[in-house]
Amino acid sequence: MRILLTGNSKSGFIIDLRDQLQSQHPSICCDVLDPNNGNYLTSQGNLSIGTPVRMDSPLLQTLGLIRNYRAFRKYFTNNRIRYDWVNIHYLSLGYLFSYSFIAGVADKMAVSFYGSDFYIHQKIQLFFQKYFRKATAITFSNEQTRDDFNRRFRNCYAPKTCICRFGLPFLEKLQRQQEINSDKSWYKTQMGFPADRLVVQVGNSTNPSFRHTETIDLLMTRVSELKDKIFLVFPMSYGKYLNQVREVQDKMKDSPFQSIILTEYLYDEQLVALRLATDIVLNLQETDQLSGALMENLFVRNIVITGSWLPYEILDRKGISYIKIDRLKELPDVLLKTLEQIDHLRQLSAGNPAIIEELASWHNNIQAWINVYQS
Repeated sequence: MRILLTGNSKSGFIIDLRDQLQSQHPSICCDVLDPNNGNYLTSQGNLSIGTPVRMDSPLLQTLGLIRNYRAFRKYFTNNRIRYDWVNIHYLSLGYLFSYSFIAGVADKMAVSFYGSDFYIHQKIQLFFQKYFRKATAITFSNEQTRDDFNRRFRNCYAPKTCICRFGLPFLEKLQRQQEINSDKSWYKTQMGFPADRLVVQVGNSTNPSFRHTETIDLLMTRVSELKDKIFLVFPMSYGKYLNQVREVQDKMKDSPFQSIILTEYLYDEQLVALRLATDIVLNLQETDQLSGALMENLFVRNIVITGSWLPYEILDRKGISYIKIDRLKELPDVLLKTLEQIDHLRQLSAGNPAIIEELASWHNNIQAWINVYQS
C-alpha cells in the first residue's frame, strides 16, 4: 500500500506517523509531501521540488504555495507518481488552490484535523467541503473537535469521521529519566532555575494565543503574595511570533517576579529537564488540540491549570487530575490556592501517568490509523 502524507515535514507528528506505519506494516510505503517547504520525502531520498514559502505575509505565503503545487504537479505528472491514499494533515488556506492535484494523486483521500486548525479556519471551511465530499475518512485527535465538526456541517459527513490520535515517543524518554532521577530540585538546578521556588511555566511557544502578557498582568495583581514563592518560565523556543517574545521581554524587564525566557532551541535532554523541573503549567490558550506538550506535563504529574473552554473532555472521562478555570481573570486566585495545596494536588495526580500512556503511546494508537487506510 502506498500512502502520501501532506503537511509540514518538520512536524514530529507526521514523521512519527510515517515511521510507525512503515515499522508496523512492512507492506506500507509512506512518503511525505511538504507544500510549505517544497520538499518531497520518499524512501529513495528527500527531494527539493519547490522552495520554502514565506510565512510573514499572507499574500506571499499564498503565492508561494501556488508555485510549489505547480512544481509538485509537474514532477508527479512527468514521473507518473500515484498513491493508494493521500492523507492531508492540518487543512489550511493553501489547500484551496490545490484540490485538483491533491484529489488526483491517489485513489482515496483522508483529511486529518489536529484541533486548532479546525477552529482557526472556521470562516473558510465551507470552501473545503469538496475535500470532505471526496474523503473516505476525516480524522480528529479528540472527540470534542469531531463533535463540533459534525454540528458545524449538520452531521453531513458524520459517517466518515473517526478518532485517530498521535503517539508521543517522548513519553518513553521522560519515563526513563524519571526512573534514573525523580528529584525536581536537581532538574531545576540543571535548567538554571532556583531550587527553592515552585516553577510555573507560562505557555509553550511564542504563539500569542497563550496570552503571555495578559497572564503577566493578572499575576501582577497579586504580586506581593506570589513573587517570593514562584519562578516564571516562558518557553519561547518555538513559533514564529518574534514580536510576542519582545513584548514578554519588555513586560518582565522591570518585573518583581524572578523569571526566565527560553528562546534558544531545546534539545531533547533539555526538554526532558524542563518537564521534570516544572511544578505548575499555565495552559490557557484560546484554542488547542490535545497537545503533546500538555500530555507530557500531565504524564510527569505537573499540575496543569487550563481553560474549561478547551476540548479536553477526554481527560475528564479518563479521570485525569488537572485544574480548569472558566475565565482568565480567575487565574491569580486559583494559582494561589494551587500553591497552598500543591502536595495534595500531586497526590491526586498519581493516576495521570498510566492514563496518559494509554491515550498517547503509539502502541495504543497506531491501529486506528491502519484501520483508516484499510477501509
